[in-house]
Amino acid sequence: MSSLYSHQPQSSRDGVELPLMYGQGREDVRVDLNALSIQPSDKVLVISSGGCSALRLLAEGPALMTSIDLNHTQNYLLELKRAAIRVFDRSTCIKFLGEEDASPLERQGLLDMLWDDLSDDATAYWKTHRRQVNRGVNYAGRTDRLSRITGLILRYLTHSPRVFDEIMALQTLEEQRAYFRERFNNRRWRAFLRLCLNSYTLRRIYGEGFSKYLADDATLSQHLERKIEKAFYSTMINKNGLMTQLLFGRPPAGGTCAPYLTDSVYQRVKQNLEQLHLVSANLLDFIARTDRQQTYSKVTLSNVIECVPQDALRLFFIQLSAFLPSGGVVVMRSMIGHQKHYLPPELEIDHSLSEQLTAQEQTYMYSNVSVIKKR
Repeated sequence: MSSLYSHQPQSSRDGVELPLMYGQGREDVRVDLNALSIQPSDKVLVISSGGCSALRLLAEGPALMTSIDLNHTQNYLLELKRAAIRVFDRSTCIKFLGEEDASPLERQGLLDMLWDDLSDDATAYWKTHRRQVNRGVNYAGRTDRLSRITGLILRYLTHSPRVFDEIMALQTLEEQRAYFRERFNNRRWRAFLRLCLNSYTLRRIYGEGFSKYLADDATLSQHLERKIEKAFYSTMINKNGLMTQLLFGRPPAGGTCAPYLTDSVYQRVKQNLEQLHLVSANLLDFIARTDRQQTYSKVTLSNVIECVPQDALRLFFIQLSAFLPSGGVVVMRSMIGHQKHYLPPELEIDHSLSEQLTAQEQTYMYSNVSVIKKR
């Protein structure tokens, strides 16, 4: 999810400084990898958010990776992660970010090794917010704290303290489906969705822009209920790091889940760090600039399109078309929005690939993935 759900007007070309919303990404980056097929000549634009997608896509070795976010704080986070990858080996980086055990004192010592690799603004932010490093910055965002609260409620109110361990111990999809039917999907679970994960609650956390163009409270909780049921029926939760983090606020037992931290990818990310550039700006302002037309061949926009008012969508897609060169590709996600895509003649949706990737997306947040190509 994008951090454009702000508490302030989204009109600044230079961005705004808001609380840290996402300590890590909440999207299945395999979707973006399959849709974009990044080549060495590509220039890629990605939403910063928690930085996970930007870093994993960077491993593909594009000529340029620009990571944009309206919220300065999300870019300070990505800048910190970039510095950690540059300075630390993989094992140390994983501990610093919070995916393996380390004491607050140890993480603070590691933070002190990164100041020379941060900009002045990022340095000022992290010196003021040092406590966010104690648990690991992957778990410092509002979304991550919400997931921890969700996990506590699942363990102590809707189910039992054993629920996480029981789900992690399931061996087959049939066992998991039976567990969902007979143990997990009870009245307390459904009441929790209606009372806690509704538009009002999420707007309190993310700002008034959240779900403004989506749907009412009942539809949102029903959407989440359907998506979580689908996840239990179609993928092993104990191997789905995105789901275990969203539900329980922790990765699966026995391993990290951020793809850029895997052993086979980490060194490739480290080698390509110089290609990563960070921009704090309003996305609509950025793509409207004439000096950037036909610059970026591959773009992944998370679900920021749901923050664009319906009456502004036509202009948005006209500007997006001018922004892309011929053959350019855009990936967009949506939660439960019902906005129509007013595409100019040069842009077309690849419906077959979109349907395939929608089925592949492993988080419960998104209902649809759209792959748009420029002729």
